Amino acid sequence: MAEEEGWLAKLRGGAAIPRWFWVISISRRLLLAFCTLLSLMAGLGAYAISEMHQLERQTHLLFDHPFTVIDALDRVQSEILAMQREIIDLADETDFGRLMEHREEIELLEATVHASLDVLRQRYLGDPAEIEALAQALERWHPLWQEIIRLRVAGEVAAAQTLSREKGDAQVAQLQRRLAVLNAYSSSRARDAMSEVKHIMGEAHVTVFVLMVLAVLFGLVVAMAIITSIRSPLGHLTHAANRVAAGDLEHQVQVVSRDELGQLGRVFNTMVQAINRQTREIEQKNAENESLLLNILPAPVAQRLKRGEETIADHFDEVTVLFADLVGFTAMSAEKSAPEMVSLLNTLFSAFDDAAEKHGVEKIKTIGDAYMAVGGIPEPAQDHVERIARMALDMRRVVQEMSAKTGGGFDLRIGIDCGPVMAGVIGKRKFAYDTWGDTVNMAARLESH
Repeated sequence: MAEEEGWLAKLRGGAAIPRWFWVISISRRLLLAFCTLLSLMAGLGAYAISEMHQLERQTHLLFDHPFTVIDALDRVQSEILAMQREIIDLADETDFGRLMEHREEIELLEATVHASLDVLRQRYLGDPAEIEALAQALERWHPLWQEIIRLRVAGEVAAAQTLSREKGDAQVAQLQRRLAVLNAYSSSRARDAMSEVKHIMGEAHVTVFVLMVLAVLFGLVVAMAIITSIRSPLGHLTHAANRVAAGDLEHQVQVVSRDELGQLGRVFNTMVQAINRQTREIEQKNAENESLLLNILPAPVAQRLKRGEETIADHFDEVTVLFADLVGFTAMSAEKSAPEMVSLLNTLFSAFDDAAEKHGVEKIKTIGDAYMAVGGIPEPAQDHVERIARMALDMRRVVQEMSAKTGGGFDLRIGIDCGPVMAGVIGKRKFAYDTWGDTVNMAARLESH
């Protein structure tokens, strides 16, 4: 039982199916199964027909020989008994006309007996000498009833009756003994033939039943093989589709066949690879867009914009605004080339950006050589003044170091003010996050003075 269950498990999993079965198409598998089952049924039908022919031959033999012989022997026996009765009646008959009628009846019965003997000579399967002995015994009976007629015509009634009863009875007993021997032999042959018929029928029943069971079992095996060869790839495909639907774009279908389902699995893998590649490209583009958007807008504001807010405007009760401007930078630009000035300005503002990120300050914008930042937006902070103050000190240090390094002779002028502001996103094609209010204006005036 355990071995059978293990074999069935292998069949369900596809391990027990030959490799070539996976290569051919599903339509060819079905055609192969149909042709195989058709061949089995044709073989079963041919065997059944062969057994039926053998049974028919045996039946014909049974009816052509033992049954026919037994029937002929029964006719001979009944005709002999009828002849005996006619001979007895012949000996007792007083009317001459009736005497001739008995004679004709005896002659008719005698002819019928010889006809039955001809049948026995053709169909009897035993020793032919036994049939000839029976025929000779019947020939010896012919002079007997002829003598009885002669005696009866001569008027010797007692002699005729004595001859009829004594020799007639003895002759009948002899014939019946020979008939019994023939009948016993024919009955034995009939029983043997019937036994052979029963044996053939029994073997035919058992063989046909076994072949039918084998055909059914083979059909079940073929059906399970076909179902497994279809269900297994479909299971792999369904599992892969669920994994891909769950977001696992690296998963591939396990292709185990070269049929239509195998082709579908390979197409599915190609499709998933294309989706994975396109998804990575989209994610890369989204990351680039995200990075670009974060370079323009604060992260919380960018998230609100991506969520679909069309108008982003906030009021902050207490923030710190910083305006910074490079003193002497414009005069220095007349002595240096544009790339040199842009490189220098980029170095400075990059350092300012690092300081803003370091102290948690939001850079708002740059205008020429001016730099604006706000502490406490877009998310409020209790220490926004300290953040801006530390950033301002770092900015002055950076400018002093860069001025001494380049010999430019420029300095930094900074204006700081605290108070309420409004902040929001403006523009549709080029976004900008900006602030407004008296606090901003005051910081700008402080910087300029």
